[in-house]
Amino acid sequence: MLPRAKDSTRPVTLAPSGAKCGECPFAVNGCPPHRPVRDEIPEKPLGVLVGEGPGRDEAEVGRPFVGMTGQQLDEELVRAGLLRSRLAVLNATKCKPPLDAGIGEKNAALRACRPHFDKVYGPLRHLPTLAMGKLAWVAIDGKGGSVETARGFLRDRLIVTWHPTYAFFRNPWEWGNFAVDLARFARLIAGTVEKSAVLDTKPSVETIRRFGNFDWVAVDIETRPVGDDQPWTGKDPTRARLRTVQLGRPMFGCAFPWNYRHRREAKAFTKLMANPKVLKVWCNGLWFDLRVLARFGVEVVNVADVRDMRRAVSTTSRLSLRYLTSIYSDFPPWKENGDEK
Repeated sequence: MLPRAKDSTRPVTLAPSGAKCGECPFAVNGCPPHRPVRDEIPEKPLGVLVGEGPGRDEAEVGRPFVGMTGQQLDEELVRAGLLRSRLAVLNATKCKPPLDAGIGEKNAALRACRPHFDKVYGPLRHLPTLAMGKLAWVAIDGKGGSVETARGFLRDRLIVTWHPTYAFFRNPWEWGNFAVDLARFARLIAGTVEKSAVLDTKPSVETIRRFGNFDWVAVDIETRPVGDDQPWTGKDPTRARLRTVQLGRPMFGCAFPWNYRHRREAKAFTKLMANPKVLKVWCNGLWFDLRVLARFGVEVVNVADVRDMRRAVSTTSRLSLRYLTSIYSDFPPWKENGDEK
């Protein structure tokens, strides 16, 4: 990528504290191309909004989110019961990128601004934070990822969502999802998020037997490939090896490894699966899970599979159970931290 031409006639603009403007592809003579957009931090902020970078209006005024996107964002904040004046508003980068800027240049600009962002966000890191856009997420944790798969979950004090410009104007289908995330952000600030379900990862035999007292129980399994040289076999019910088993009821669940050290637990689970009085609720169980269990000597009776039901519920949205459950609960993302292991 060719370096951008430097304009020796541009007036020198002071760099934000800590920023390495000399390493930024958008800098002019090692200085910001315009007056950097300032951070807005009230005396006692209740939460933090983090955007990716300023647009034209923000670059002209020197304040974050003052253009069309900012005006709509203010309205959405009010609908969620929040006041912008009580929130810290930051940007991952301080200057407006050129319209033809590529993702590589934007990432370079992000790295150049990162020391300044860390200095400003560091004292606020304990507050509920809404990361609006991928670059905002990268600025916060240094890694980031796909917003499409990240949004909808609560990560400690952090919520990742779409950038409001994308949600409001480029893909209005995501407007509702942005509003859902903003409402969760408001609940996080108010301290009214749902309590996470209790997951017992070392259940006793008595705990497993307790599920037999209910008229239904949710069941899931995790599998692993036959060997490292054939990783795809983990998704093949005729060959996959059974790794863990999970049982669930509202607000309580248990999970345990399927191995010889847990033979008593495995026997209790097998007996529960054969109990005709307990309905076993699966998602994709008829197509996958039950076939795996049968190979390991576990026969299941009285089964209900919600795979088609969730498709009916989500005919115009993503079909993953991970996505659907995230919208309706404030729980942390399942499997993201290796929970199933």
